[in-house]
Amino acid sequence: MGTGNTRESLIGCQNELDRLDLQHHVITLLLNGELHMAPLHNPEDVLDIGTGTGIWAIEMADRYPHARIVGTDLSPVQPTWVPDNVSFEIDDVESEWLYPKNHFDHIHVRFMACSIADWKRMIANAYRRVLRHCKPGGYLELSEMDPTLLSDDGTDVNSVHYKEFIKLMFEASDIYKRPIPRKQELKPWVEEAGFVDVKEHNFKVPVNSWPRDRKLKELGKYQCMNYSDGLEAISVGLFTRALKWQPMEISVFLPRIRKELKDRDLHLYQYLSVDHSGHRTPSS
Repeated sequence: MGTGNTRESLIGCQNELDRLDLQHHVITLLLNGELHMAPLHNPEDVLDIGTGTGIWAIEMADRYPHARIVGTDLSPVQPTWVPDNVSFEIDDVESEWLYPKNHFDHIHVRFMACSIADWKRMIANAYRRVLRHCKPGGYLELSEMDPTLLSDDGTDVNSVHYKEFIKLMFEASDIYKRPIPRKQELKPWVEEAGFVDVKEHNFKVPVNSWPRDRKLKELGKYQCMNYSDGLEAISVGLFTRALKWQPMEISVFLPRIRKELKDRDLHLYQYLSVDHSGHRTPSS
């Protein structure tokens, strides 16, 4: 979901749909099989904004068979054979909502980078919409990956091309007016909008299988596949439109990034931030 053509261009082919499902698997593995961090108890109505392939909404429908799950996106790429309690709609998060008042127990937003023109405005609107469309005690949950490359041993300085790629991604998304949120920005934006009792969970996600820990090694293996397979889909639209690169320049640049992605001597990771709030302000 989102505005403009960036996200729609990402969700255009079967390989990219498969990659988005792999991305969901990475996050589910990271969360130990959980589909959300908000402490839900028998939710009745759930909204998944930017549902993509619909895999999260479908698994939520299986997890909570008595709940009604609605997934929205700009691209109608979701399957038709789904559980009876899930449905998909074409909709734009930045447009007005037509849902009933006091309706949702949980509003879920994940991986909307390069899809939102103004994150602070979107979150402020989300606050007003949560007050209007969420039941008392309903939850808003945001999950975003900060692409910034980090390491605990300084090996990130040797990832010259990958770090340049991330720098260019930030630059291009700003020019294209679809900025990528940083880890330290989400929680203040959520609190500034008026949400209270905001809980933030930050998870280290390795970019390849360098960790010794078995779970992190598996996470890194899948994340490396996710990035290696998705570099073109992630970069071509932004680089050609915002940075005015030629396709040949991109095709020369990306193999250098893939080489660093697979280098286990580079102990690189990124942060996934999950923020949720389930309480209205006393004035509401």
